Amino acid sequence: MSSNALSVVFRGLDHSDSLEKRIRAESEKLERFFDRITGGTVTVELPHRHEGKSQKFSVHIHLTIAGLDDVTVSHESGPKSVHEDAHKAVHDAFAAAKRQLKDKVNRMQDKKTRQQSDIAFSASGGV
Repeated sequence: MSSNALSVVFRGLDHSDSLEKRIRAESEKLERFFDRITGGTVTVELPHRHEGKSQKFSVHIHLTIAGLDDVTVSHESGPKSVHEDAHKAVHDAFAAAKRQLKDKVNRMQDKKTRQQSDIAFSASGGV
């Protein structure tokens, strides 16, 4: 995926060059792991700004995959996943996206193995 194929959106916070650089670096890591990613959008959001309270970021990743279903990850602020650091929120969201991609790769490999076994079984005269 070219860097132009990835769209980075900031909502509720100012654009951050360092955060965008981190997002693009994480995206490149994913692409090295799985080269069928053709595009995507990463949205970093600061849903609620309350004076005196810590900021809680959410990150949404949508990746388009050639020949497969898209991957969508949302890391929301909440009682179990509070991200007070935008860079940490991005890291966690991309880790979740990588886990989803690994699952897709494993399912693809399992399906291919089953198909090859079925072909071998048929060729050997199995019933």
